[in-house]
Amino acid sequence: MIIYTGSVSSLKGSKTNWFIYTHGCDYFPITLVMEDADAFDPTRTYIFAAEPHSVLPLGVIALHGLPLDKIKGLASSAAFCTPFVRHIWTWLGLIPASRKNLVENLKNGYSCILVPGGVKELMFMKHDCEVVYLKKRFGFIRIAVETGSPVVPCFIFGQTRVYNWWRPEGKLYERLSSALRFAPMLFWGKLWTPIPFSVPVCAVVGKPIEVTQNPNPTQDELLEVQKSFISSLQELYERHKVDLRYEGVPLHVY
Repeated sequence: MIIYTGSVSSLKGSKTNWFIYTHGCDYFPITLVMEDADAFDPTRTYIFAAEPHSVLPLGVIALHGLPLDKIKGLASSAAFCTPFVRHIWTWLGLIPASRKNLVENLKNGYSCILVPGGVKELMFMKHDCEVVYLKKRFGFIRIAVETGSPVVPCFIFGQTRVYNWWRPEGKLYERLSSALRFAPMLFWGKLWTPIPFSVPVCAVVGKPIEVTQNPNPTQDELLEVQKSFISSLQELYERHKVDLRYEGVPLHVY
């Protein structure tokens, strides 16, 4: 197991990217834990699927410190239409999460980071547990099988504690969220501002899940890979929850 703490020195990109990633890791602080760094081949591409989304998945900045030369982060397209969030994602060098962008970057030799639960996950969030929305998410699984890219389960402990939040309940809110393709809510950090709380965040990276490449996968093949991914993510959570003081917090999968 390899643990990276504090600033990530291997980050590449613009000065803005470098500043945000470096000082962001120091601010919380953020720790990156790889269970088996030797399981990754730098000549291959991987899909790093990180959970949970929470209000804002700020903890994914830790994954840009992975010991791979080419990494690209993808974020929900809806986020690029949201004030404040749009600016953060642009400064971080993220691109909209679409099939086209994911496939093109994998073909160009980039490993990709995404949050498969997406903004839909906000509708299921609770204060007393960790929640991931995965049982209806097949897009990233399909692309992994079509391109032969292993899927890597990642869980970010502490991400749901970066902001406090409140959202309405009821059918009307659910319909509105479905129409907007994201869940409107109130959230706040320090002094009721968008500045996040400086709580410890730990991104834990599991072992790659190998897939058999098939340009036309069947639904049964996709279900098998999805089942393996969800199981691996749950096991990853269970292995680390005690050390990271989450022993009393259950993980629910929707």
